Amino acid sequence: MIIYDVIANQQKYQTLSDIIQDLKALETIFINHRDRRAVFVTLYLKMTQELQKSIAVNPQIFQDVEWVKSAALVFANGYRTALSNYGRLKRDIVPKAWVLAFDMATEDKSIVILDMILGINAHVNYDLALALLELRDTLKTYDDRKKRKSDFDKLNDILNDATDPIQDVISHKYSPLLRMFDFFTGSLDEEMTRFSFETAREHSWVNGLALINASSEEEREMQRKKIDEQSHAMGRFVLLTLQQFPLLMDAVRLAERRHKWVNVIESLKD
Repeated sequence: MIIYDVIANQQKYQTLSDIIQDLKALETIFINHRDRRAVFVTLYLKMTQELQKSIAVNPQIFQDVEWVKSAALVFANGYRTALSNYGRLKRDIVPKAWVLAFDMATEDKSIVILDMILGINAHVNYDLALALLELRDTLKTYDDRKKRKSDFDKLNDILNDATDPIQDVISHKYSPLLRMFDFFTGSLDEEMTRFSFETAREHSWVNGLALINASSEEEREMQRKKIDEQSHAMGRFVLLTLQQFPLLMDAVRLAERRHKWVNVIESLKD
């Protein structure tokens, strides 16, 4: 059974371990088919593992750890739905930012840093805002929102701290050039990834509350479409910015294609 059938037929995630198990399976399948969507899956897998590890080490790190877990589950279901619908050729119901990210990956037009940022943009700027809407019953009062925002910011801190180890994994599996960028640009790629995390998450919090505060379903749908357009525009901006350097893009793309993914597959067994 093809991967999007497997994903679509599963129940919604119940634990962080469920997410990790699914992402590992996706990573293996995408890698075996040299599908560039593997890059974001690896990034997302490492982020989820970091969150799970942080909670295991210090359960009191969040004011309401169960809310954080619930948010992570709803968030992950958003990605799974987008991936499944794209695979089933239901592009009209896939968020536009995800269509852009998936198209660039499946048409092999991308480079690793772009795979990462386009995925982050779609998942955070769109999926996270919609996840907050689904969690609206936990965000009714000012005190609720203040408490959740504190945990939301703490989660950002954990993920920001994980940027460097995540990049190490991505570099090893897909593109040693990421470490070359560190040498030549002083960790520019890390800063780009960190910046996209921070700005996108803060923006999604505001958009999520706007969805919750909508006075009618019509207003809420208008806001959702606005978020869809904004997240797509942000992805297009990143893409067009990098496309201003065609020689660099071509050189990086060529070098990444020469990277032996067989080493990546073997590393999964470690």
